[in-house]
Amino acid sequence: VALVAEAGIDDSVRPGGDAELTFLADGQPRGEPVRLTGRDKPLPVRLDLRGVKRLTIRVGFGADGLDAGDHVNLAPARLIK
Repeated sequence: VALVAEAGIDDSVRPGGDAELTFLADGQPRGEPVRLTGRDKPLPVRLDLRGVKRLTIRVGFGADGLDAGDHVNLAPARLIK
């Protein structure tokens, strides 16, 4: 089983927006953090979830340190077998 999606900053705030996505599988980090900015194209995400019972997706403030305007899209997010 895998999570497949594209992650990016929403068009409504581009070229602003700066965020970091992290993934936890059963409370443990899984994969590398994904840095997103409104100046970049959406990035593909593929995360192996074999054996995982709970997935947590965290959106954190990006390197700019601002706590506003970081509208993140994770779409079309889907689980594949």
